[in-house]
Amino acid sequence: MQAMTSVKYLLSLFVLLVNPKMTISAEKPDDFTLKRRRMVTQQIISRGIKDPRVLEAMNRVPRHLFVPKSHRSMSYADSPLPIGEGQTISQPFIVAFMTESLYLKPEDRVREIGPGSA
Repeated sequence: MQAMTSVKYLLSLFVLLVNPKMTISAEKPDDFTLKRRRMVTQQIISRGIKDPRVLEAMNRVPRHLFVPKSHRSMSYADSPLPIGEGQTISQPFIVAFMTESLYLKPEDRVREIGPGSA
């Protein structure tokens, strides 16, 4: 069941890449928003990810909603997190790196089916 959560997270990321005007939710700046912005700056941009669409998607997808409540405080940490059934949600940098490596164009469509999830 939790592996499906990881798939939904990555699908949300890819949907934002191909449709950047889509909104996930009306989100006021909160602790998670600040952690997400810090994650993008300190973990992703600092390691060389430059695609503005990848950066925007990583800034907008609420990663904390895709991990169990028991791990939400670590949602934006520089590490993978368990999502149940022995599976993990990938480290944020790895998600950004894999996404940027696709060299997506606006007309591209991606169907991601849980790499790393059985």
